[in-house]
Amino acid sequence: MPKGLTGLLLFVLFFLSAEGVGMPKRLARWTGADDLRLVWDVPPTEDWQFLAMGNGHLGITAFLPDELVVQVNATDNWNEEGDLPGICRWHIDFGGKPFQTLRPFAAWMDLRRGELVFHAGGSEGISVVLRVQRDADVVIADLSDRRPQPQPVTVWLETWRGEWQPIPLPNSSVACLVERNESSQFKDLCATQLMAHWAEQHPDPWLHWGTAVCLATAGAVAQQTANNTARWHFPSARHRRLMLAVFIGRGTKEELANYAWAVLRTAQQRGDAVLDVAHQQGWQQFWQNTFLRIESNDPEWQALEATWHLWRFYLAGCTSDRMVGKFNGGNYLYNRDLRSWGGPFWWQNMRLMFWGCLKTGDDELLRAFFRLYTNALPFQQERIRKWFGHGGAIFPETMHFFGAFRMDDVIPRGWEVRLPYTFNPYIRWHYTGSLELLWMMLHFYEHTRDDAFADTTLRPLAEAVLQFFLEHFPRDPSGKLRLEPAQSLETWWDAVNPADQVAGLQAVVPAMVQMAKARGWDPRLLQQWQQLHAILPPLPRGRIRLQNGRFVGMEPTQELLAPFAELKDPQKHNFEDPELYAVFPFDLFGLDRPELPVAINTFRARLHPQPHWGWSQTAIWAARLGLTEEAVALIKEHRRHGQRFPSGLCWSPGRHHPQHPDLPDAPYLDTLGAIAIALQEMLLQETPAGLRVLPAWDLSVPVHFRLRTAAGGWVEVQHHPAKGTSVHTERPVPYHLKGH
Repeated sequence: MPKGLTGLLLFVLFFLSAEGVGMPKRLARWTGADDLRLVWDVPPTEDWQFLAMGNGHLGITAFLPDELVVQVNATDNWNEEGDLPGICRWHIDFGGKPFQTLRPFAAWMDLRRGELVFHAGGSEGISVVLRVQRDADVVIADLSDRRPQPQPVTVWLETWRGEWQPIPLPNSSVACLVERNESSQFKDLCATQLMAHWAEQHPDPWLHWGTAVCLATAGAVAQQTANNTARWHFPSARHRRLMLAVFIGRGTKEELANYAWAVLRTAQQRGDAVLDVAHQQGWQQFWQNTFLRIESNDPEWQALEATWHLWRFYLAGCTSDRMVGKFNGGNYLYNRDLRSWGGPFWWQNMRLMFWGCLKTGDDELLRAFFRLYTNALPFQQERIRKWFGHGGAIFPETMHFFGAFRMDDVIPRGWEVRLPYTFNPYIRWHYTGSLELLWMMLHFYEHTRDDAFADTTLRPLAEAVLQFFLEHFPRDPSGKLRLEPAQSLETWWDAVNPADQVAGLQAVVPAMVQMAKARGWDPRLLQQWQQLHAILPPLPRGRIRLQNGRFVGMEPTQELLAPFAELKDPQKHNFEDPELYAVFPFDLFGLDRPELPVAINTFRARLHPQPHWGWSQTAIWAARLGLTEEAVALIKEHRRHGQRFPSGLCWSPGRHHPQHPDLPDAPYLDTLGAIAIALQEMLLQETPAGLRVLPAWDLSVPVHFRLRTAAGGWVEVQHHPAKGTSVHTERPVPYHLKGH
């Protein structure tokens, strides 16, 4: 029996509950931080009820309409327009519809082992253990049929785009389908951005990019159906392992097919035992450093504990050296190709997936995220030179992985034309993301002390971004930098000195000055950054007044931060609070920092009080300010409102499921990340005075966790309201324990 099935029956009997009539739109049953399983007590018969996992590159979602349906996705399955569709669906039919007819039923996601398990029928039933191999692009299904009369198994591949073609290989034991981009929008896209010369000088990232899927069919009998779809019938057996391999890259269709076949052959040659051990060791290593146990029977606290673990599990499952998973579905699409917001990367959402990795020590995930932007740096430098005639670089709020804007953001659609460029006014002057990227990198260096990263990754990016701010903007009469034209996130267009950009500059520039001194970098660079530091404008302050969603004036006060210094477009366009970026992400206000009352006043006067968007940061801000009651209420509300899939994946703004308007057409990861950040900030913060332990935690709730800090290294805290609190740090560091 394959290792994944060992002990399966005992687990099913232990976790069996009464059969329900359907699955609600909420988190499946969490078994706790020691077990790390998410359990379905009724069959997931609809696509939105899927179980999901990934290996960093490939991802799968699985459900049971009749047979087992496994949708296969990837983080780099780009089509000719730069969108990211699904790959295919793998159907596995046991005959007799056992998952619908046999009871008891249980299915679960085993986060610790990296497996999806389906079981029906007790000791005379049927089981599937499904996984994406941790160290190979192979999907493995271990089947166990313990029915009195095992039945044959039928498998087939479902594709829904006409470009897929079967490619014969000189081997009767495999079946291969290939899809390849025969055209590309790359040159047209670059031309709309005055970058046609770039497209002529660099390889097209989408042309002849393709995907091959190779299915092991040894021992099966092939049958062509009426619609010319091949099915393979395997004879009955007690135990069987099925494999499907995927290759994504550039080549002819025949080359792609042979590459996928090589992936499959390599996995088969390694043998089942070697694959099993490598997979388990990979996931064991992932879980070994950090942990979180909320030792409460309250369902909401248990759901938050589950959400933190699911955030890490899904992020690791869609991030690798090849590409990072997108916030809008990652590699967990469940409804074929449906994915609102398309294939480009949106900073506002992506960053929330990765900030929490600093405290969990998931450095390789952060490095992969940083590479997305450092790889696009040359394109941005050339774009800025071409557009504005000066140096530096700035990353668009929404961009393709090589750096270009989306076509929808540069083709006029009724928006005002602003030469020398034409694009979406929601992101036209949205420059905060580049500063926040530098701030993340600075934090990463503080946590890792990786000097090579500082010198070869952080320095060139900082040099380019800060050069843009120094050369791009005019000076006001006093000689200070005047950020105009600019905007406050997507909410306030055509603003002067937007709070988010000013806060980013005030955080990043002095930190880079100190970094340049400490690392002994070029004195010219140090002088440039000191010059920029000297002319930074102050954070805007005041109380803004609105009428019918429009700005009508600002009352002078030093007790509130304002979203901008001046505003030329009075209409409010989105639901963000840019004045609170001085709290998070940029750390200018907070516990043990100056003017905490100003930040608290600003938080309580915010325009958007509820966390009703996937990217809402209200709970994070409350935690950063030590507001326990608000933080607890907001993080619970954020999870309740956003977590709508049984798998724990979430809702965020976008198009909805065709049959379920309360569900998004693709599951979102930014919501998970925002909740995880808030939870960690409630537990542990690093301030100028040292560590703050449990700074916004409800002290009536027992908790045990291990998180990483820059100054103290790994910090383990165990708190119980009746037994007290213990704190252990890897390195000596002063800390303040809430309530003491």
